[in-house]
Amino acid sequence: MKTKQHIYEEGEIVYKKWFRSDKLINKFHAMEDNEKKISFCRELGIGLDRAWKMAQPDNVLYWATADRYATKLRLSSLYDMA
Repeated sequence: MKTKQHIYEEGEIVYKKWFRSDKLINKFHAMEDNEKKISFCRELGIGLDRAWKMAQPDNVLYWATADRYATKLRLSSLYDMA
């Protein structure tokens, strides 16, 4: 499968489509209490195994999913996750 690389022009507005999920999950790993980790996963609506996969540095979230998670966590914007 061939993919075409887009060359951005100076001054062009670029909207992000993919976000690194490990930035979001770093909040999860910072929690020392297991009950807080479980509560965090419940707020997002994900399981602990999914949270572990999302913590990997090469894992990304589509913008719609990132926006949904940001809303559930009451972040001001999904750009806080970038």
